[in-house]
Amino acid sequence: MRCSLSPSGCGFATVDGSEDHTPDFLVLLPGTAVLVDVRPGHLIRDEDVVKFAAAQRAAAAVGWRYMVVTGWRRHVAGGLDALSARRRPMADCLGLHTESSAHRPATCPSSAHSDNA
Repeated sequence: MRCSLSPSGCGFATVDGSEDHTPDFLVLLPGTAVLVDVRPGHLIRDEDVVKFAAAQRAAAAVGWRYMVVTGWRRHVAGGLDALSARRRPMADCLGLHTESSAHRPATCPSSAHSDNA
């Protein structure tokens, strides 16, 4: 399993104009991927629901699953603290970001991405 924090965002059109949304995680599993947004249920607004729906459609278009996590069990908090403590700097192992490769830390395993893809 591999996890990308704050993967590339997506733009989409609504009846009110255009919007942007960047999901929180992209989790790569054998044979599939899961795009994940994390938002406490009581903080989800109507405009978030639209963004989540757009992210779900984008994920489905490329064969990925999508989920919104609205809360955690207590025993998960320690794991989340450990993950968030290591959020930055991060490597772009999948080549999803368009920034210069000079700004990417060279911490990706050589099998993480191929230039032949």
